[in-house]
Amino acid sequence: MLKEGIVSRFARDGRTRCLPMPSISLEFFPPRTSAAESLLASSLAPLLELSPKFATVSYGAGGSTQSGTFELVKQLVQDHGIDCGPHISCVGMSQDALGQYVRQYVDLGVKRIVALRGDRPNGYAPSAGEYTASSDLVVGLKGIADFEIAVGCYPEGHPDDVRADDRFTYLQKKADAGADFAISQMFFETQNFLDFREHCARRRIGLPVLPGIMPIHDAKQVLAFAAKCGTVITSELRARFAGKTPKEQFAVATDIALEQVRTLHTEGIEHVHIYTLDRHEIATEICRALDLI
Repeated sequence: MLKEGIVSRFARDGRTRCLPMPSISLEFFPPRTSAAESLLASSLAPLLELSPKFATVSYGAGGSTQSGTFELVKQLVQDHGIDCGPHISCVGMSQDALGQYVRQYVDLGVKRIVALRGDRPNGYAPSAGEYTASSDLVVGLKGIADFEIAVGCYPEGHPDDVRADDRFTYLQKKADAGADFAISQMFFETQNFLDFREHCARRRIGLPVLPGIMPIHDAKQVLAFAAKCGTVITSELRARFAGKTPKEQFAVATDIALEQVRTLHTEGIEHVHIYTLDRHEIATEICRALDLI
């Protein structure tokens, strides 16, 4: 029913206004097992057929997928002509080593970077010469090349936050450091994202914020990971998956993603970033419903 939501009726002027068709971007994860390689191989073509505006490639904790991230970015750029940006995190990496790594992307012609602090392992203490915050990383990356830099933001808060305002304070620091836009952490309560966006506007944080949509391909896996990230998971959300067969769970997950995109679209949001987990099925359904295929 999402197609019907493309045209929304507004009281002002008593006229029907057509919202612009949204665009999408996609996140890929560099595979670390043969099964993951097979999954990506089977999903890559269908995902690229969705004509994403750009793609990003994630970066494992502590740089655990550093070489895999580079190789997948290289494949997307050179073999498919995709505007692609790697995630770069600074935890556990000296500024010199990070600079050498990033210059490989400059040589590859990459113009976009997703700059993240990265997860801190238990007992972690930064070494001398490391960037300790993503805002510092943004400054360092801008000093290497004129990248378009995306940063993360957390509509429902980050597990490391001490105060409720930290989600805004740190985003402002990233904006002041030169970030160009932000991509949100996953959320399932869409109103929480809309409220976050409104608070950013009130605080005059002049950074475009793209909503990050996480399809729930595997309810047990995705919801467990989301909980660790501080994502709000209601009992109603869990109940929608309870007792369902895999086929029924897929239908529920698709409905949830479509509900989110429909609400965002009718609120005037013209771009969504989809965390694909290297799967194409729900992303394809979203684009089909939005008439982007």
